[in-house]
Amino acid sequence: MVFPSLCQGADRPVQAAGRWYAVMAAEYTGEVKTPTFQECLFGLTGQWPEGEGYAAWQKAKLPRLRLGVPDGTELAKEMDELIKGESKG
Repeated sequence: MVFPSLCQGADRPVQAAGRWYAVMAAEYTGEVKTPTFQECLFGLTGQWPEGEGYAAWQKAKLPRLRLGVPDGTELAKEMDELIKGESKG
């Protein structure tokens, strides 16, 4: 996927009713960028104190999501690393 780049001012994670949400403040820049899987999964939430809880919530879903990804692909490798905790999220 290729998306027009957005200048993300704040991907601040918030929790409501026990569910996590990433609140994105974005501005269109006109640049084209291909986001990495981790950028899609976590955005810029890691810069906030709440980011750890959001990352844990997202990582907990990975084993189920991984079932639909073909073995041997770059995406599968990256997901496996995140599941094993070998990659920083």
